[in-house]
Amino acid sequence: MDVRAGSERPLGPGSRFTGRHLRDGLRPRQPLLDHQQRRGGAISAQWLDANGAALTGEFTLLDSFQAGPSTWFETAPWIGGGLAVRRVDQQNDEKGHAYRTAQWLVTVGAGQRRALAAPQWLKDRPNTNLALARGGKGYALLPMGAPDVQCAQRIEIVAPDGTSCDSLDATIAAGRCRTEDMTVTLGGTPVQEMPADPSQPPICSYRWWKDALR
Repeated sequence: MDVRAGSERPLGPGSRFTGRHLRDGLRPRQPLLDHQQRRGGAISAQWLDANGAALTGEFTLLDSFQAGPSTWFETAPWIGGGLAVRRVDQQNDEKGHAYRTAQWLVTVGAGQRRALAAPQWLKDRPNTNLALARGGKGYALLPMGAPDVQCAQRIEIVAPDGTSCDSLDATIAAGRCRTEDMTVTLGGTPVQEMPADPSQPPICSYRWWKDALR
């Protein structure tokens, strides 16, 4: 799932910064969710159509929010319509190389003016991204990369209610390494970026499992 950003626009008076349009990259003609931070740490949002016209009024996405030094929101498709929203924080490892962490916060039904707390099964899986799997009947929880962790990434497949159904073992090697974010294509092929070899010139290499999540 790719987050798409559109042109910037203020939602209304009292904003601390301008919102950006967020939408599920799997459905480029679906409504966009525009968000901004208001006074007191609250995050408000508004649904827009594909042309940027308002579909709803402004509503509260989060009652209170404390950003880190480098924080933003990303969305993922939600079965039944709508989006799951996560906060993403960029950090640096001990060598100064950037990596990201994430925590799922809320879900919002398409066109709805009320955000619901993310279900506990999703909150219990931080540092993941969410993609549709098995023909849109389930989710794939994709691991995010991290420094100095076990080289044993794993994609978990869950039902819409969070029941764990299956998994794909994407172990890279024994021992510890720096991993990168795993992704999945629109056709259901998981893609894994391999760790860089510090003794070799910089090069990106990948492996994939064709149609494994279709």
